Amino acid sequence: MLSSPDVGWVVGGVTDANGRAVLHTHQKFRGAPAGEYKVSVEKLETEGEQASPSNPWAVWKIFNLVEQQYWYPYTTPLTVTIVEGTNTPPPFDVGKAVRLEPPSAL
Repeated sequence: MLSSPDVGWVVGGVTDANGRAVLHTHQKFRGAPAGEYKVSVEKLETEGEQASPSNPWAVWKIFNLVEQQYWYPYTTPLTVTIVEGTNTPPPFDVGKAVRLEPPSAL
C-alpha cells in the first residue's frame, strides 16, 4: 500500500508469484497519482479453517511473513516517488521472512 498526506488517494496492489505488484487507486483505477509515498508491505498466510455456520468453532489463524516495521506507513522506512508516465521502481527489501501474528483488534 502507498500512503501520502500530499496525494490523499488510497493506492494498493497485490503481488504475483514473482513478487511484482500492479497498483490501483481506489481499487479501480490502474496506477497511482504522481507523488512521494511511504510504502507499507504485508504478506499474509493463513492456517486452519475459517469459521462457518456448519463449523462455528473452527480456528483460523493469520500470520504476516514480513517484519512488523513494514506493516504501517508511520513505521516503514520504504519510500517511492511516482512520476507521470510508466514507473518501474526497484525491488524493495523487506528483510528476512518471519511468521508473526498481527496484533489483535480486540
